[in-house]
Amino acid sequence: MSPYAFNVIALWAGQTVINLPQTTGGYFNVRYALVTLPAVAAFAGYACAVAARRVPVGLLAAAAGAVLLAQVALWLPEWPRSAPVIADGMETRNNATYRSVREAGAFLRRTYDGTGVLMDDAQQPRITAPARLPMRSYVASFSGDLYKETLADPAAHVGWIAVRTDSRDDRVFRVLAQTSRLEAGFTTAFDNGVVRIYRRAAPAAPAPSRP
Repeated sequence: MSPYAFNVIALWAGQTVINLPQTTGGYFNVRYALVTLPAVAAFAGYACAVAARRVPVGLLAAAAGAVLLAQVALWLPEWPRSAPVIADGMETRNNATYRSVREAGAFLRRTYDGTGVLMDDAQQPRITAPARLPMRSYVASFSGDLYKETLADPAAHVGWIAVRTDSRDDRVFRVLAQTSRLEAGFTTAFDNGVVRIYRRAAPAAPAPSRP
């Protein structure tokens, strides 16, 4: 029960929030209830153990089956969109931005030459799946000092730079756009209005190796 108590205290103290400007309801706040599932499971198991001493097991099994069937019936009217996991996937698949990112990833997969790819992993996480490149090929915030060095001099470390041009939050694009580093040795190889991919004009360094 400690997670439940923690959430109550955190909400009361203003350390966490229920409503955010970018959310419109739905299942966003279900996370507050999910943390109580272990306690619910423990108490439900105890309740069943007590009930089994007073009620025939067959009757308990029938009641449990009826509850499960009722729960399944609640999902049927708008299936498959009634299942949040499936609905989220369908919305993402039909999203124009998502399609643009996948298109960029497919281009990178077709043209990749084995050199490193600089990107902001917070803004470009979905490009990695369609690109199908080894994760060691990417230079991003998880690369530590190599990331900082590559931002300072991308031509010395990578052969590709992938940026989101539709977002001001893309750190790579924001940092490099303020300098002449993109023009120094890189040309635009792909641009669909959402993702722009720069390619090193001269021979580039091989993909960064890590221990």
